[in-house]
Amino acid sequence: MAGANGSGKSTLVKCLVGLLTLDEGLAEIRRAGVQGHSDELGRNPEVITLTRSTFGVSAPWMNAYPELSVKENLLFLADLGALNEPNGHTEAIPQNTFGLSRDDLTKPIGALSSGQQQKARLMLAGAFDPEVLILDEPDSHLDEESIEHLHAWITERKNQSMLTIIASNQPRELALCDGVLTL
Repeated sequence: MAGANGSGKSTLVKCLVGLLTLDEGLAEIRRAGVQGHSDELGRNPEVITLTRSTFGVSAPWMNAYPELSVKENLLFLADLGALNEPNGHTEAIPQNTFGLSRDDLTKPIGALSSGQQQKARLMLAGAFDPEVLILDEPDSHLDEESIEHLHAWITERKNQSMLTIIASNQPRELALCDGVLTL
């Protein structure tokens, strides 16, 4: 997804994962639909389950719990049932930590630099190997080495026929895509 700032990329992402109300119609990815109003999400476990089990999302507007460590946020997701891990998930750390050290994983997310927080968001989004990964401005605050790592990860998912949706203005990121929707 490409478009100028304010064109609606992030709004469309929020609609795709059921965080915003659709004015009309159905947002559908691989036949997994999200419809209804955002105020219904708390009362509609089907939508919440669909979102947790199908989508991994990383976006600047998404916040993990800043007072919890990266690992504690990961375990929180596991306890919600978002991770495809057996019950012994308490020590599970994803293989792909985006360069965060073991020490970084124990620090509160709010104490990390903006680049480290972005790495944590990416790690949390991909931790449960989602069928659909939605990345809104995925390279924001990342250094060149981390951007190369991110692009390799996206390419690896693509080679495994896993769907990754990217909302970006960066030509380098858009070049990773099979198609581009311009808003």
